[in-house]
Amino acid sequence: MYLVFEYMEHYLAGLSSCLDLKLTNPQIKCYMHQLLSELEHCHSHNIIHGDIECANLLVNNEGILEVSDFGLANTWNPDLWSVGCVLAELFLGKHLLQGRTKVEQLHKIFKLCGSPPDEFWRNSDLPHATVFKPQRFYVNCIKETFECLPDGALRLLETFLSLVPNNCGSASSALSSEDSVVCM
Repeated sequence: MYLVFEYMEHYLAGLSSCLDLKLTNPQIKCYMHQLLSELEHCHSHNIIHGDIECANLLVNNEGILEVSDFGLANTWNPDLWSVGCVLAELFLGKHLLQGRTKVEQLHKIFKLCGSPPDEFWRNSDLPHATVFKPQRFYVNCIKETFECLPDGALRLLETFLSLVPNNCGSASSALSSEDSVVCM
């Protein structure tokens, strides 16, 4: 199957990392609202994108954002972890939690978001889960790390980056939340 999209002049990774261009809060608000709206549509049809990242978000010169690269899309229960990473990257202007290996990636996540609860490891279907379990206990430090974010954006980020899937919320709940109004 081939998907054909209209021509988009930019991708969000290029815009957010451009040293000459600092995205404003209203621009980030607009992009995040569009992203959540598109994900809400996908999730309402039980489709999860599977690869939401700034490099897969296209933007035209009018500021319209479109999600691209559905190569990893699947049917699934939606979570918003990747949306949290996009939100943080838009404010930071650089990648968040980029590891060279899967184990390094997980430990970067644990250092930021805290160690997963013990029931996570008991209920995990990860093969050899003990290899990934951190040797020490990490405390969540999202608030301290992103203290420069507006309060609404910080609360959304804490929700999106929850290690407990049921606490990550949905695109619909994010769009209708009070924090969404403040941040988005």
